[in-house]
Amino acid sequence: MTPDDTHKRGVRFDPSIRLDNALTIVALIFGGVSAWISLSSRVEVQATKIAQVEANYREGDKRIETMLLDKINDQRALIQNVNLNTAASINEIKAAILRVEEKLDRKADKPGWGAH
Repeated sequence: MTPDDTHKRGVRFDPSIRLDNALTIVALIFGGVSAWISLSSRVEVQATKIAQVEANYREGDKRIETMLLDKINDQRALIQNVNLNTAASINEIKAAILRVEEKLDRKADKPGWGAH
């Protein structure tokens, strides 16, 4: 074979395993395992952070819910107080109207009332 024949054939496969091939394979495996471990630990850290954020949101939601329920109960108490005061005022007005009606009835029953 001449040197020109070697260039014409293209890529050659060498079935022998040398030290540099073995080192390359070991380095690739080591790099892959290192990357996998690094990514795995990052995923675990992110999962922990996500769980903490979710717990904080749930705690915040509970605090907000408690605060809102307290405000709602306060407003209900105020409304109930207003309703009681309104009912008392209406009863006072009714009593005053009854007194006025009674006075008018007494005046109307007197002789000479309305005769002009």
